[in-house]
Amino acid sequence: MDTALGLLTPIAVLVCAAARDALIGTVQDEVAGRISRLLRRVRHRGGAEEADTSVALTVETLAVVREAALRAARSAGLDDTEAHALTDAVTGALLNPER
Repeated sequence: MDTALGLLTPIAVLVCAAARDALIGTVQDEVAGRISRLLRRVRHRGGAEEADTSVALTVETLAVVREAALRAARSAGLDDTEAHALTDAVTGALLNPER
């Protein structure tokens, strides 16, 4: 069991990094757009406001993240069943961060 866990850990890190990068790329434009709109409003009004930088995970965003994670798992040599299981675990953790 320890050997299997030791072999899977670097792959899990790789898959999580791929998911993170896909998530950042997906939401980066949305957040940047919100901040730009806020800056325009502040310049016109002259007062300080707070930007809404929270991002909801949409079905489309999760699909992009899941696909990136799945590609990473497959490229690391996992078979389809293992790749899907690890990808589902990563995606599930995004949906339930307290897990």
